[in-house]
Amino acid sequence: MSLQNSQRFILWLVAALLVIPQLIKGHCPSRKSGESVAFLHVSTAQVTVRVKGAVPFPGIYHFPDGATIATVINMTMAVPADKMMAKVKPDTLLKSGDVVELQLDEDKNLEITLCYMDAKESMVLGIPLHPDLLDVAGWDTLPGIGPELAKRIVSDRQINGDFYSVDALKRVPGVGEGKIRQIRGLFARR
Repeated sequence: MSLQNSQRFILWLVAALLVIPQLIKGHCPSRKSGESVAFLHVSTAQVTVRVKGAVPFPGIYHFPDGATIATVINMTMAVPADKMMAKVKPDTLLKSGDVVELQLDEDKNLEITLCYMDAKESMVLGIPLHPDLLDVAGWDTLPGIGPELAKRIVSDRQINGDFYSVDALKRVPGVGEGKIRQIRGLFARR
């Protein structure tokens, strides 16, 4: 073997010794183990948000998890920070189902409001519902609820406080385990 071939072989061997442990470490982890991959850590978590108002392209957007209202502004509009008049803070974290409305007033100041999608839109987009954010119309759209029970649910929440989870609906007269089982899949898991 020539000296040049020997040097190539040694260089290849050193490279292999450096790469093989990383390949072993970088195996595809099991979901249960919680391990991360050695060279690649990509978050696939995202929030689904509707952006409306004075934006060039209103509609449904998927932002990375951890996105804020400022993220929406930076990605949809070029507005200087001193021109923002927010009813909510620009660093407010977005959640799936949020609706961000951006409007420019007559002085070109940006007004930002934040609200929530209605139940129908959330269900169409596959966004889990939250029992403390639904109004009477939202409850009425759910299977097996109806207008009278929807009114009782909202009234109970106003009198007795938030439900926090769908299972707490049992405190409302007319809502039993069967009804909860029927709608549980539409709500966020807690």
